[in-house]
Amino acid sequence: MSRSLGIERRFFGGGSRAHRLARLTLASAAALACSGLGAWLAWNHPLWPASLLAGFVAWGLTVAYWPRLWLVVVPAALPLLNFSPWTGWLVFEEFDILLLGVLAGNYARAAALTCRRGIWVSDRGTAQPQGGRLVAPDWALASLVLGLLVSSLLALWRGIADAGGWSFDWFAGYSAALNSVRVFKSVAYVLLLIPIIRAAMRRNAERSLQLLGSGVLAGLAVVCAAVLWERYAFPGLSDFSNRYRTTALFWEMHVGGAAIDAYIAMTLPFMVWALVAVRRPVVWAGLALLSVAAVYAVLTTFSRGVYLAVAVPCAGLAALWWLRCIAAHRTDPFAPGLRPLPWKRIGGTVLAGVLLMEVGSVLIGGSYMAERIGVADRDMAKRLAHWRDGLALLTTPTDWLLGIGLGRLPAHYARQVDRGEFSGMVTWQQERCAGPPQASSHRSAQHGGSPVSPTRHPWRGRAASRGSPDFRGRSRMRPWRACLDWPDASNSPRQVGIG
Repeated sequence: MSRSLGIERRFFGGGSRAHRLARLTLASAAALACSGLGAWLAWNHPLWPASLLAGFVAWGLTVAYWPRLWLVVVPAALPLLNFSPWTGWLVFEEFDILLLGVLAGNYARAAALTCRRGIWVSDRGTAQPQGGRLVAPDWALASLVLGLLVSSLLALWRGIADAGGWSFDWFAGYSAALNSVRVFKSVAYVLLLIPIIRAAMRRNAERSLQLLGSGVLAGLAVVCAAVLWERYAFPGLSDFSNRYRTTALFWEMHVGGAAIDAYIAMTLPFMVWALVAVRRPVVWAGLALLSVAAVYAVLTTFSRGVYLAVAVPCAGLAALWWLRCIAAHRTDPFAPGLRPLPWKRIGGTVLAGVLLMEVGSVLIGGSYMAERIGVADRDMAKRLAHWRDGLALLTTPTDWLLGIGLGRLPAHYARQVDRGEFSGMVTWQQERCAGPPQASSHRSAQHGGSPVSPTRHPWRGRAASRGSPDFRGRSRMRPWRACLDWPDASNSPRQVGIG
């Protein structure tokens, strides 16, 4: 602990006076900005503002004290912290609050260590940061970060301008200007995390990678548990002929996409690493069970791309391991660690047999994947047509050079491509009517049985109702071709319209 803290002090406190002053200024500004933004998001949460604000403060202090704890918590919480079906938020989510706490805590720690080292001490004898072979040169990394930042900010500006200018709405949709911010958030988080990751790697690269791997495996376990729950609740655990594709807890897939596909493809190599590196039988047995569940999750996505994205890296890792063993054997045939432990050899054989049976039961025991393989050429034609429609959105030389704007593809595609319009959106509105709402005996089961009065929507005539409890987000209600109004305490009718 003391050695790590000493390296950290040299990293944050080394350099010339100007560098230390600049580091203190930037770290303090980042800590204040992330703290304020995280507290603001937590306090405006639709469901638990006070609890999330207290949790955000506690999490930031915890990260400041244990700066590498986030390497476990963030990957584990990634597939879990999104309650959009209950909050109605599309642009913001609870995972943003978690990441802002990580940034605030670490940058506050960096500023404190810089002050503790001293800004105006003599440069003579100052220990310089000890670079590691896993840390890139500062100039190369700075050039890449600067280029990515400039291009992303330009795309963000074009996206907001294309949407008609800046406008803020907590429940903004995919066609609003804030959708550009939603897409830009990921780039901003990555850029802000780079100094924190470099500091962790300088302290102890091996331990940091182990913590990250543990967090990724914990997140994979969350996804596997969600997949088993989902399959049990809907098509059944062993029904591989039903046209049902797994999504787990990735709610953003309500508009399609491949969130679970990308997540599983990126996390399964960590599973292979853990199975090879672990040397305790009990831990290895738990990882083997997790690998069976993970392969089940892969297979039940029924995604040909995921099958390929998982198979190729795993085969590559196996080939690299084999080549490494051959090279080490030529150097020292009796080197320890070349031959697997006896129990691991037996367990690996059993695990391989179970996985092969699992793959066969899905690909051979069910008919859905066979159908998808049979129509692969037709699906490829549809994808090519989709890509051509997307390229057709670039109508000017500026569009070809700079793009149409960050996050603007959904709006452009819905407006310019035939049969590409949005399926519908629930919006909350408040309007005053000339007279009192008409009485009606019609009752909505989703309204809890209270009386409502259907009237024609004045501006679109689409379906509307108070609907399900998650009416601020997407609705699962049965659509009516009318708008349902009901009075509030001020006798002003409220409407929820689907547009």
